[in-house]
Amino acid sequence: MNQKELKALLQEAADPNCSWQRRNEIQCKLGQASPAMGADGVYEIEGREAGMHLVLDKLYVDTIQHRPELLPSLFPVFAVICGDRKEGIICADVDWSLA
Repeated sequence: MNQKELKALLQEAADPNCSWQRRNEIQCKLGQASPAMGADGVYEIEGREAGMHLVLDKLYVDTIQHRPELLPSLFPVFAVICGDRKEGIICADVDWSLA
């Protein structure tokens, strides 16, 4: 996922006027961008990729439930998990100019 798009999604989800339906759509987009999503469109259920997806979901949901305004400050974590990755690499480099 393009990191500019990622940052915009986190800011949108943090907005108090963002609906729960839209927040769920954003969570799904993040999951699809995680390394756990296989090239065949099926999630990996074991290994590091699956662990990264678990961290992604837990961090997103807990932050939305308790302190949604902090979501954009967690951009570097989401960028590592969901950002565009080089072929064969499990995590992305953070574009620190966006942080």
